[in-house]
Amino acid sequence: MDSGGKRYYLLERENITRMVESATQQIYSDYILIDVRGNVIYTKSNNYIFANNIGDRVNDSSFLSNLLHNNFKYYIAGPLRIDGFPSKRVILVCKRISSPETFPGFAILQIDVDIINSLLEESEFIINTDGICLFSNKTQYIGKAYKYFSHLEMDNLQPSGHNTAVINNNLSLMYGNFSMDNINWIVVKEVKNSR
Repeated sequence: MDSGGKRYYLLERENITRMVESATQQIYSDYILIDVRGNVIYTKSNNYIFANNIGDRVNDSSFLSNLLHNNFKYYIAGPLRIDGFPSKRVILVCKRISSPETFPGFAILQIDVDIINSLLEESEFIINTDGICLFSNKTQYIGKAYKYFSHLEMDNLQPSGHNTAVINNNLSLMYGNFSMDNINWIVVKEVKNSR
């Protein structure tokens, strides 16, 4: 970029990519930089969104407005879909960039939901506070109501694993909340009761 941050030179793409990958162990599927209007000025791998407004390229109509007007240290969006990867669901971890030495805008790290799903055990689920399954390595449950949601005591959620609910003689749940900035998810593990 030029010193004023008004132009982006395509030759910088490779250098920026190498720098970010060396610091992140390559766990992100894309790195995106946008200006304060939401225009994509850098992307590691999604040419479809480059030089477009990111608000027009995600399937969440409130994403850009929420991003621009948030007061969180990080703004986490998703799971959602982004143009260029229509079959993938992603999480976008966004951080405002603003200092006298940098252009104003946002750095966005894209994480494929498949990576999160692969980290979960077969009996683990991450759901939202409405009871919808967001993450599971059993993909048939994603986007659907979690079947035992009504058994969860939502008023006094403790951190993950510190709450329990007995479903029947054979099954119990260990669950708790995971909160960070603008997200509030519930991590649930189904446990077979020993007899």
